Amino acid sequence: MKANELRIGNLVHFFKDTPAMAVAISSHTLYLTQGGGFINPKTEECVPIPLTEEWLLRFGFEKSGRFYRLGALTIEVRKTYFRVCLCGNFLVNLLFVHKLQNLYFALTGEELKLKDDENN
Repeated sequence: MKANELRIGNLVHFFKDTPAMAVAISSHTLYLTQGGGFINPKTEECVPIPLTEEWLLRFGFEKSGRFYRLGALTIEVRKTYFRVCLCGNFLVNLLFVHKLQNLYFALTGEELKLKDDENN
């Protein structure tokens, strides 16, 4: 991955496919938090998390057939990707969790939060 693909709060895989959250990013440095500790990996050591239906549910999307909805944002499950629509208009195809997080922030100005993190 490249540092310019990430924002603070993005989830990526680092070490044993455990999600880690970006907490500081510059052109040369990336800091992640994982399991209560901080790590400073090289960006090329980080791997995008594939977007799945499970992740959509964890972010609070509600399922209706092959569609998931959160506010005005609708995501259609396709065979190899997820198709994003806003108010009925096609926007983009997504493959990774951090891309969904970035798109959601760009559209709403709010972070896409995991449901299980809302109680903390």
